[in-house]
Amino acid sequence: MSGFLCVQCMYYVLNERYYVVVAFAYIILKLSYIYDTFITIFWSLLDNKTAEGKEMQIKKDEIKQRILNVSKRLFINAGYDKTSLRMVADKCFISKGNIYRYFSSKEEIYETLVGTARLSLIEAISRFGSSDYAGNDTADKIEEVSKVLARVMREHREGILIMLKSVGSKDQAILTEMMTGFFVEACPIDDREFKIQIVSLLIMGLKDILIKYSEEDEMRYRLKLLISYHYLGLNGIKERLGFDYER
Repeated sequence: MSGFLCVQCMYYVLNERYYVVVAFAYIILKLSYIYDTFITIFWSLLDNKTAEGKEMQIKKDEIKQRILNVSKRLFINAGYDKTSLRMVADKCFISKGNIYRYFSSKEEIYETLVGTARLSLIEAISRFGSSDYAGNDTADKIEEVSKVLARVMREHREGILIMLKSVGSKDQAILTEMMTGFFVEACPIDDREFKIQIVSLLIMGLKDILIKYSEEDEMRYRLKLLISYHYLGLNGIKERLGFDYER
């Protein structure tokens, strides 16, 4: 009898352990399922957040580019000094305060648009300050100067145009000073005001070329005429180059 009781007790103990093991295994499986579900939801949310972030960045980039494009048009048409951030904001359909999320000032917008153009133009003009070019009005030198300037003007057309139309800006002063030194110092008349007037005419001619032409070959041809007139005058062009000035 006692042996039978012992066997029965062991049966109940083992049976209970079986249920415990089964229950434990069930809990593990449940926890694993919950974990997998959580991970799936987590990555899904993260992907959505990343997508939203990318979309938001795209929108920010679009707004920034819109500000630059609108500013460029206004600077060219109205001039830098007559363009306000309020005008830019209205054309962009955003608030003036929103501009400051992308640019600290109107000056920063200007610098973004003309910085590279300024460096390229100064580098090009500086090439002609040497003794090989200063006051040299030979046809080959005029051709070389025209070719270099035409390439720079075509590559940075809008940036240079903004510079030339920004009356009273530091770039106007820099260009006037450089062109006076490199293109006008050869003038035999020792009158600085007169030399500045000559530079003003040259700048006006460059501005007109930039406004009317965008093809490099056409720019080169127009520059060649302008520089030839600057160095030789009408009579000089007729005498040395003839009426049919080749393109």
